[in-house]
Amino acid sequence: MPKTETTLLRLAMHLQGLRYGLTIEELQNTIGELKGGAPVTRRTVDKYREDLDKVFGELVTEEGTPLRVEVAAGSANRLISLTTDDIAELHRVSAEANHAGLTHRAERFTHMAERLTALLPREANRALDIDLPDLLAAEGYALRPGPRPKIQRQTLEKIRDAISGFRVISICYQARRDGVVRAQTVKPLGMIFGHRHYLVASGTSANKRSPHNYALSAIQKVEYTGEIFRRDEDFDIRSYAQRSFGIWQEEPSNVVLRFDARRAADVDEFFFHPTQTIDRLEDGRVDVRFTAGGLEEIAGHVFTFWSPDCEIVAPERLRELYRSMLTAALARL
Repeated sequence: MPKTETTLLRLAMHLQGLRYGLTIEELQNTIGELKGGAPVTRRTVDKYREDLDKVFGELVTEEGTPLRVEVAAGSANRLISLTTDDIAELHRVSAEANHAGLTHRAERFTHMAERLTALLPREANRALDIDLPDLLAAEGYALRPGPRPKIQRQTLEKIRDAISGFRVISICYQARRDGVVRAQTVKPLGMIFGHRHYLVASGTSANKRSPHNYALSAIQKVEYTGEIFRRDEDFDIRSYAQRSFGIWQEEPSNVVLRFDARRAADVDEFFFHPTQTIDRLEDGRVDVRFTAGGLEEIAGHVFTFWSPDCEIVAPERLRELYRSMLTAALARL
């Protein structure tokens, strides 16, 4: 389908999912978003309205004051097609989830791919049988070494249900510092998935209101308490996660990492933090700047992935942490 027609189909899919359609102004903004944020004139909007009428006919209605454009539910479904790449992408995501220890998520993506595959025409289904193994083999998911956290499926299901239902839960949690399992009553706010996976939750007592991170693999049991908590409208899990490097929450620092010229290409392909900026120096070296907490984790990241090609320029506390890490490693030799 040509690019313009693709935008038209996406617009129809968007409209058919709305109860009251869109005004002309809303239509103009939506078309602009579908075209990548490009400004859209009223003339362009009128052209799309004409095209909607040509393709969907009486399934399109324009009425009311102000005028609202609607597309009947299900109108665009007959024009939607799935490709081998679409199905393969779901299998890729499933493989990544499985590697990360999120077996429940992996199963859901696999089942989604299977259901969508069943909707394909017979010929497309045969092509999928031939192409899919090659597509997945090219991604290298058959064998991917490395540690992965062990998370009980029932644990993940209960926590997800508690988050969506604002249900207070009791967890049996094994602390890393001493290995002791303790029962804690918490309000689950969200989950952060990364090298390790964490539940973000706040306590129920007055002195434990601030969010805290609990490793999902260290939660041995989850029970509902029967209590409901009120959602904190000021808390946003994405903003919370972006305050840190990894999962450690502390006062953010201005971090500057300087990489040798021979690692410049690697730096360009690596995402460090949402606030990052990258500056190329005249001698080919690269400075990466971002603002984040979690200095201990940053030091560990530099030590693991970039030594000896990275110099920590700032802050001084990060330099000290890295120096201590190197000293401890040398002491083992």
